[in-house]
Amino acid sequence: RDYSSGPLATVCAEAWDLRHPGDCGGLTFFDAGTRTICAELSTITDVVPEGWMVDVVISTQVFEHVWDEREAISSLAKLLRPSGHLLWTAPFLERFHKAPVDV
Repeated sequence: RDYSSGPLATVCAEAWDLRHPGDCGGLTFFDAGTRTICAELSTITDVVPEGWMVDVVISTQVFEHVWDEREAISSLAKLLRPSGHLLWTAPFLERFHKAPVDV
């Protein structure tokens, strides 16, 4: 099947890369040119421009690295347009582990 067009291709073509400041030399920033956001999940709404929102947030294998998952989900939800969707996955056998230890 050809997945180069359609809703999933559209979402992927408009994707932004959200990174932890530790992966960005300790910097926190929003860069529309490279479609990159470097921020803690808890402070992401302070980094993005006012009114900046998205239709979908996909977060995979992140929440097991977060101390306060409710705060993280709340922050991501603030970025969603009305009727937007948050899709997240996390391992089910481990409540928390610190990066970069992924054992």
